[in-house]
Amino acid sequence: MITIELQEPKTESEVGMLGMLSRKHGKFEMGDLITTRNVAEKFEHPFIILCLTRHLLGDWGDLDEEDKEQNEIALLNEDRLFSAYLDRLGRKVYVITERGRDVTIILEPDEY
Repeated sequence: MITIELQEPKTESEVGMLGMLSRKHGKFEMGDLITTRNVAEKFEHPFIILCLTRHLLGDWGDLDEEDKEQNEIALLNEDRLFSAYLDRLGRKVYVITERGRDVTIILEPDEY
């Protein structure tokens, strides 16, 4: 796994999403951001920002209702938070914020 730094935003929507991340307007803090090399190489930067933004706002993405409910409970207990998102090509990534909120990891399902 590698630590990534978000690049300068290129579009107006990217600027807005990056601002949301930096101002910590989400439901929780994400801690350090880490991704696997595969995700860093395969997925477009705006998609990664969108996934992080949705995750921080409590939009858990492509999960069943039971998993979404578990995340809502985990918000209160400061347990691990898990989201799944599909890009425009149908490829899935997981976004996981670990218990304690000190790190958020982005990875592909086969890397989980």
